[in-house]
Amino acid sequence: MEHALCFWWLVVNSGYHDGVMIRGLVFLLLAVPAVFAQSDVDQTLAKERDLVGKYKYQEAQSLLKNLLKRNPNCGRCYLEQASLNFQMQDGMEALKSLDKAIAVADTNEVKVTAHHYKGVMLMQGDKKQVAQAEQEFRQVLALDPKHASTHFKLGLMLMRQNRQDEGAAELHQFLASGSALAEDVAYVNKVLAKPQLASETPAPDFSVKTNDGRTISLSENVGKIVVLDFWATWCPPCRASVPEIKEMVRKYPADKLVVISSSADQDEKAWREFIAKKEMTWPQYHDADNHLAQLFNVNAYPTYIVIDRDGFIRRRFTGQNPRESISHKLRDELKSILE
Repeated sequence: MEHALCFWWLVVNSGYHDGVMIRGLVFLLLAVPAVFAQSDVDQTLAKERDLVGKYKYQEAQSLLKNLLKRNPNCGRCYLEQASLNFQMQDGMEALKSLDKAIAVADTNEVKVTAHHYKGVMLMQGDKKQVAQAEQEFRQVLALDPKHASTHFKLGLMLMRQNRQDEGAAELHQFLASGSALAEDVAYVNKVLAKPQLASETPAPDFSVKTNDGRTISLSENVGKIVVLDFWATWCPPCRASVPEIKEMVRKYPADKLVVISSSADQDEKAWREFIAKKEMTWPQYHDADNHLAQLFNVNAYPTYIVIDRDGFIRRRFTGQNPRESISHKLRDELKSILE
């Protein structure tokens, strides 16, 4: 189950209503191991996941409902229903599905998974919800004292409440698990050295191939400021911002600032012609499958995301106000961290 830790960053600073949280929990719940498997259930869930992958949510929901009628005590089925609820951005129903999974669970694995993701959903809520989240995490650790992901989430939550000794103890347990990814270890060590970082949002790493065939990733640009520009040729304010972004690229040296433009265009030819005509020489990525936009929870254009030298999301701007251009919005931010 701990292989799902690669998605930890998705839930560091998001509430369950947040799109990033929703996608992260979808992937995490889909990572539930096959130890719960039953042939009929597995076959149906495979079909359901295929439908979800094709964004056929209503059909997937109908399939799950029928499955649960046949298997009313299937805890794993309720976990999958929670996953679909997340995908459909219905956090309240997701919580109900997780409660049902706990109520009918006949294995520790189902109980642990459901309690853990209830905690993840609640940990960014109000004071009452945070208290509930802690109870959920404590339930997990009572069932599985070595559950690394829960030590990680609980540690961060406690650090944010200025319960630093308790939080640090949980994070050390996470490191001692031996199952943490290198990037997770690096992040936790930063938080232990500088507890205020627990409240910051780490940016997810990514690797994309640009229009000129180069591969560029966030991890290779640690130590630089990275500005992600989510745009499309069909978006008037996106087109209008091109000269300002070009000026920004010209003003700051490449060893300090990297701008990556990610296009939502479906017409690749139109996209290539536009960037050639406008001489957009900085890294250009065609996000044909919407992968990068989903990774950063982008659903409006233009959207600009500023990532600092340590890989944390510093600012996020969406849309363009004619009275306040992107360069104006970014000016003070870039000045404070670049000049």
